[in-house]
Amino acid sequence: MTDPTVLLFAAVAGVGAVGVVLIVAGARAGTSPRAARPAPRARAVLQAARDPLVGARLIGGIVLATVVLVTTRWPVAAAAVLVLILGWPALFGAGGAGRDRVAQLEALAMWVESLKDLVSGASGLREAIPVSVETAPPLLQPPLTRLRGLLAARESLTTALPALAEDLADPSADLVIATLILNARSRGPGLANALQRLAESIREELELRRRIEAGRRGDRRSAQIIVGITLAMGAAMAFVFPPQFTQPYRSLTGQGVLPLQGTR
Repeated sequence: MTDPTVLLFAAVAGVGAVGVVLIVAGARAGTSPRAARPAPRARAVLQAARDPLVGARLIGGIVLATVVLVTTRWPVAAAAVLVLILGWPALFGAGGAGRDRVAQLEALAMWVESLKDLVSGASGLREAIPVSVETAPPLLQPPLTRLRGLLAARESLTTALPALAEDLADPSADLVIATLILNARSRGPGLANALQRLAESIREELELRRRIEAGRRGDRRSAQIIVGITLAMGAAMAFVFPPQFTQPYRSLTGQGVLPLQGTR
């Protein structure tokens, strides 16, 4: 049986290796700005790696995995704990992002419909936007209030509307704001019809997003149940079951077979 001290040294060495990798990744990320920009997926991974919460989860996961390794002497269990902690937001926190996206789409559709009604009532766009703030959904009140302040300060629509796009940071909102900017520049007719079509498009996307989120909720719940059962079985095998039952899994071959059995 492997000495716990050796396992502890191995874990510390693993922590050091991860630290070296992070330092090198940070150094490469901070190289010359003229270097080639990474692909969108790689850029998202780099941004996530710079998140302090990711680093905290990584350190906490390594510490807890080391404790599990020293306590159970099961490398597979330690690796599973590390993966679980790193993947915790995706498994248990992804639903919040989906609900936020649905809420923002619904609020945007309501505001566009309200703005369309005001424009149809012979109000100019510059006059309709401040009025629409009063009936806008609470989610959009802060950015629209800032937009109204810019307009009250005599900022032009073509200057103030991009600031709203930055506040909302939403692809559907970008389409709406682009339409408003084009109308502010050309001052042509047909804005009410364009806003009506945009509102209908946002409503269709909202309905699709709701169906997708409903399916994802079921998938996440199934994954959470599987993870919970797996953790309960792993804890029972490590601490509850008789030693003669778990003895075959404590060898190197047994550790290799254990994940294969867990996937059945």
